[in-house]
Amino acid sequence: MTPLLAAPRAFVPLLSAPEVQALQAPTTNLLFGQGSDVGTLEPSASNKAGTQSSNLLPAQHHILELVDLFFDRYHDYLPLFHRRTLAEAVSTEGLITASPLLLYSIMATAADTHPDLAIQAQRNQWFEKAKVLYAGTGHAPKQPLETLQAAACILLYALITSEYSTAWLVLGMAWRQAVAMGFHRIDAASPLNLTEPPPSTADWRELEQRRRIVWVLFMLDRSMCFPIGLAHAIDTRKLRIHLPLSEDVFQNADQPPPSADPVRHPPTVSTLLNHLQSRPNQAAPPTHYLLLAYLLLGTIVEHMYSPEYDLHDPAHESERLALEHDLAHTRLVLPRSATDLSAAGYATFKHVVWLNIIMNLTTVLLFHRPSPPNADSGDENRGSWQLCVAAARNTARVIREASRVSTELLINPHVAAPIFTCGRILVVEYLLPSGESGAARTRDPALRADLEVMLLIFDRLGEAFEGVGKKFRSGLLYHLRQEVSCVQAIKDGGSRELLTTCGKWPATPSGGSDARGIPD
Repeated sequence: MTPLLAAPRAFVPLLSAPEVQALQAPTTNLLFGQGSDVGTLEPSASNKAGTQSSNLLPAQHHILELVDLFFDRYHDYLPLFHRRTLAEAVSTEGLITASPLLLYSIMATAADTHPDLAIQAQRNQWFEKAKVLYAGTGHAPKQPLETLQAAACILLYALITSEYSTAWLVLGMAWRQAVAMGFHRIDAASPLNLTEPPPSTADWRELEQRRRIVWVLFMLDRSMCFPIGLAHAIDTRKLRIHLPLSEDVFQNADQPPPSADPVRHPPTVSTLLNHLQSRPNQAAPPTHYLLLAYLLLGTIVEHMYSPEYDLHDPAHESERLALEHDLAHTRLVLPRSATDLSAAGYATFKHVVWLNIIMNLTTVLLFHRPSPPNADSGDENRGSWQLCVAAARNTARVIREASRVSTELLINPHVAAPIFTCGRILVVEYLLPSGESGAARTRDPALRADLEVMLLIFDRLGEAFEGVGKKFRSGLLYHLRQEVSCVQAIKDGGSRELLTTCGKWPATPSGGSDARGIPD
């Protein structure tokens, strides 16, 4: 575990002494609509006397360990923080009065990776505390950056534990706060703030962290909304913000980098593709390729869940063809160092796996189209269906390749739903082989092997992130147990019906070939 670089510095308090006292009493959670005992923010006399009150904060050395663990496990998936700056803040005496919201949200997210079971047992308490503190921040937080960084941590934790209602509510509130403070227009010619703007800063790292919080919220928005067609919270047409710097420059450079090479606003698939192609001999940071994939994902989802969705509408057909062109163009622009582990540097392995899975997801969502009424078992879509099967099998291949190095490359909460989406395609193809019918159906053992790989990775995800791993494993097994008529309906329904049955998924045991439930 890489130690934190720590040097004490002054830190502006977030809470005054009266506010700290107020938070020691039971509080109504305004955001989540429930009463919560938020505990105490600092030791009290009764606590020292051994009464029922308890201090939620662990010892300082445990806090430092948790921040280390957060960077080791989660920073690649939530690249928000400048490590040295955060380390200095964590090492400051009296941190609980400086940024308790951020502290609790980081500790809650990282607690499950700590070897001390007593620390792990406190994660839910810290999460509840973080939610209560965040609910009281209002539209213009006293510490804007730290508040939005904490919101992103709460979002990730909610996704990990399958608290999707919490995640959607926090995302909406965080985005409204970011807009009110003008974070989404940091690089506009004329910034627009709906409230008193956040303090200007000469620190380029502070400005970079403000940009990063917007992009992280964007990726979380697209990641959460695609399974059920939830309307996106973030409208990219309003963004006026540069792409994030490379991680190496952000973390290690002593001087501000040269002027940013901005993407033409607003960011779209086309503008980002043009930006990447304008620098053919200069590799982009892996985050830029991921942002391109999420821009494409969001555009496809908006198309497939459009209220005016009509297979026979010429305008709809024209839009679909344009998206197919963008998908092909994107794959051609991505360098092998971004898509192939054998051509990538080790530091980017997690991003390579992540990017491949998201790109396969975009193919499945775009080409798994609903069958027209009265069509002969979807014959009209047979070519499109085979593209879905190929993309889904490519996801199984990526899982195998990554596992040859380490399954840790796949322990990413962002990929659980995409892997399930691809696995659902494989289930249909396995149970209803294309081009065969009735008793003549022969199930492909290679597809069975692909499904076993996906169930196994859900086992590993379940060990790391119990909620999301178990949820989607149960979903895959649920689909494997369906009758032929139900499987045909899933195939005919297209991607729009992705999670219509998730409320029926039963809890299932994990591990062991007998529990996998793949029929012969």
